[in-house]
Amino acid sequence: MRHGLTPEDALRALTADAAAILGAGDVVGSLQAGRSADIAIFPADPFVSATGPETVIIGGVVIEIEKKG
Repeated sequence: MRHGLTPEDALRALTADAAAILGAGDVVGSLQAGRSADIAIFPADPFVSATGPETVIIGGVVIEIEKKG
């Protein structure tokens, strides 16, 4: 984003575009029925370095992240 990507393009670069480059775009990279997905839920902008996830879902298991502080 520092060099001109929009937040939407940056997220796509880390998800769908990366999956396509690795040849896995038909299985992962976007949230669609029938695809595999691990999900991170952020309380604010995930591209701000101080923002960490509050919840992650990995292999169908929901993990709540404890806040430090």
